[in-house]
Amino acid sequence: MNNKNKRPYSTPSRTIKSKGMKKNNATDRVMKTAAASKNRKNTIPSRTEKSINKENEKKNVSNNVKNKTPKTKKVDLEQTTRIRIDKDRINDFETLDTSFLEGRLDKKLKNNKNKKEKLLKEKKPSNINFDIVRKIISFLIAIVIIALLCVVFYNVMESYNEKRSRDAEVKTQKKDKEETKVIEEKQTKSKDKKDSEIDDNYLFIGDFHTERFNFDDYDYHYVKVSEKELTTRKTLDDLKGKIYKYNPSIIFIQLGIIDLDEDKSVDEIIDNLREIVEKVNENRPYSEIYVESLYPINKDVDDYNDKIISKDIDNKKIIEVNDKIKELVKEKKINYLDLFSVLSEDDKLKDNYTDNGVELNDNGYKEIRKEIDKIVG
Repeated sequence: MNNKNKRPYSTPSRTIKSKGMKKNNATDRVMKTAAASKNRKNTIPSRTEKSINKENEKKNVSNNVKNKTPKTKKVDLEQTTRIRIDKDRINDFETLDTSFLEGRLDKKLKNNKNKKEKLLKEKKPSNINFDIVRKIISFLIAIVIIALLCVVFYNVMESYNEKRSRDAEVKTQKKDKEETKVIEEKQTKSKDKKDSEIDDNYLFIGDFHTERFNFDDYDYHYVKVSEKELTTRKTLDDLKGKIYKYNPSIIFIQLGIIDLDEDKSVDEIIDNLREIVEKVNENRPYSEIYVESLYPINKDVDDYNDKIISKDIDNKKIIEVNDKIKELVKEKKINYLDLFSVLSEDDKLKDNYTDNGVELNDNGYKEIRKEIDKIVG
């Protein structure tokens, strides 16, 4: 190259313009910087020389790749993809070799693609574990099915038990009927036998009213079982000693007033009487039973004796008991001897039948005897 083409580094851009150079100031500055970086030569190499050098560099790079050159320094792709462009080099893009950048960009894109595929393969676990949810739902369904089966089984067993209960009840009723029939037949035979073996035997059982009753002039066979304070409970507790052993054909039961004196309820009195009747019918089925009404009292007499029975007892209470006795004898199909109506007037004991308002005198017992004679006479 001629010395005419040499140009010092300090030559300003205005000098170049004055000599008619076609490049602008920015291009001159870029060229100056490039010339300074290469061996610090005083002259700027031609574009042909630059092209040759670039081609040589490419060949060297390709040869290194083929020969499997040693490890190269790890390059930060993030940094290499950034191109810094100074305002002084804005027009130097025509001579800039960017082929190495394209290769690095391709490598980065490939790495990014691999990372993306890896991320897709490694699914990010969600907050909801669907396997657990499915197991829970299956468990709940199983519980519901088991519960339904239990309900069905329970209903089947209930139906089966009800059927068995009905069948057992029918068998029991049938058996009871058969046993009742046998008992009735035995009672009928026993009654016929007893009637043919014994004579009439009358039993009078009661409290102080029966105790004061005089049977001495009676011309028939009788037994009097009486206690001053005899109650239905005492009688029930000793039926064998008070009734069964006498084997009576007719029984007259006069009880209840002492029960009221001991504050026993009407229902309790009736229940005891019912049990007496049932047991007598069972053990002495041939005996004919008469239940007497309670006798009336009269608190209006001058010499009324309130020491025999309580002051709280009145004819209203006595009538209540008598009404229940009527229902009982109707239920058990036995006899009722209504002496209250015979001895009373205006629902109280007649004055001429008593001396103290409670106990009967001879006139009162005469009326009772008349009623009994109608039965045994």
